[in-house]
Amino acid sequence: MPFNAEEEARDTQAEPGRRGVFPRRVRGVKDSYEVDTKATIEKAIRNLEELAEEAHRRATNKYLPTEDRQKWARIEAYIYQTINSLAKTHDTQMITERLEELTRIVDKLSEKDRESGEEG
Repeated sequence: MPFNAEEEARDTQAEPGRRGVFPRRVRGVKDSYEVDTKATIEKAIRNLEELAEEAHRRATNKYLPTEDRQKWARIEAYIYQTINSLAKTHDTQMITERLEELTRIVDKLSEKDRESGEEG
């Protein structure tokens, strides 16, 4: 179910007890992003490792011509560079940091909202 800001605002205004829904949903987005992204990257790495192993077998196959073995060795090296790059995904880290910052901001605003509701 996609997030609808207008509906969330109406619900929060209509039911003061639901003030915690928005922060929970923000945390849910962050958590699911981290899990989904991590799982996707791990799956890609596993698949690439299998390909790298196959490339390694071909690169060390004494029955293949030297030129072909060299090509397979380059392919193996490129696959491992790709794996290394996936393992150090900077964009994922940046997005996770931004989602964490959003969570902090929403929590802070929710706390202010609760305090102003208690005063009124």
